[in-house]
Amino acid sequence: SDAPRTDDARIKDYCDAFLLKKPQGTVLESNVIVGTNWCQDAGIYEFTMGSDGSKVKARYSFVYVYEDNEWKIAHHHSSVMPESILPSPMEKGDVRRLFDRWNGALATLDSSKVA
Repeated sequence: SDAPRTDDARIKDYCDAFLLKKPQGTVLESNVIVGTNWCQDAGIYEFTMGSDGSKVKARYSFVYVYEDNEWKIAHHHSSVMPESILPSPMEKGDVRRLFDRWNGALATLDSSKVA
């Protein structure tokens, strides 16, 4: 979501929409810090959406607090990971031009242009 969800109605709206996708999450990386009556978990998780099988990888952070004899989420943030940049399609001629460029660099006898 592009909008911060800072009140109960907006948080519920976000969760209702997300749950329609039938997500199942797996933590890929986690960094936990534990304090007195609080803890923090930040890392990367991936969801598989049961509705269509798509996968979404995201950064996350949770802050938990111990209140009224139970652990509660005090704060949660999640950001979808940037899309991978796909290279443009290559053809034989493109590959040959890359070699020619490297070969031209060799002809300069300048190692900074070759490497």
